[in-house]
Amino acid sequence: MRVGEAIEVIQRTARTKPLAGLWNLLLAFWSRKQEPLRVRSQPFILQLEPTIKCNLRCKMCDQPFWNRMEPDFTLERFESILAQFPHLKRLKLQGLGEPLLNKQFLHMVERAEERGIRVIVYTNANLIGPEQAEDIIRTGIEEIWVSLDGATAETYEEIRD
Repeated sequence: MRVGEAIEVIQRTARTKPLAGLWNLLLAFWSRKQEPLRVRSQPFILQLEPTIKCNLRCKMCDQPFWNRMEPDFTLERFESILAQFPHLKRLKLQGLGEPLLNKQFLHMVERAEERGIRVIVYTNANLIGPEQAEDIIRTGIEEIWVSLDGATAETYEEIRD
C-alpha cells in the first residue's frame, strides 16, 4: 500500500469510527515523522479572538491604532466554527481584544466545555469582580492567564497612561 493510500484509509476511518480522535492523533504523529512539511490530521488546538474591542489603551499594544471594525463573535458563529473541528482538545480565547467584553463569552466557554474542549483564556482581568469570577468558575474554564502590566504602581501607571 502506498503512503497516499494508507493516509486515505486512515482519514476515511477517522470520519466513520468511534475511535476517530485516536486515529486523528496517530495520523498527526505519523505524518509529522513521514512528511514533516505536510499536515494531514485535523487540528487539536484552536485560537479564536472573540472580540477586537479592549477596555484599555496600553502603550505596548498596537490594537488602538488598527482600523479594524469587525463585529464580536456571535454564539452561532462560534458554534459553527467549533463544528468544523471535531478533534479539538484545547481552545484558546485570546487576541488583541479583551475576550470578556464579548457578551456571549461565558456561553462560548460552556459550549466548548460541553464538547470536552479545555478552554484557556487570556485576559487583563480588569472586568472581573466577585460576581464575574463566580460565573467564570462555573463555566469550567481550564486556565486563565492574566496580564500583569507592572510590578509597581508607577510602572503600571506608566503603561496605562
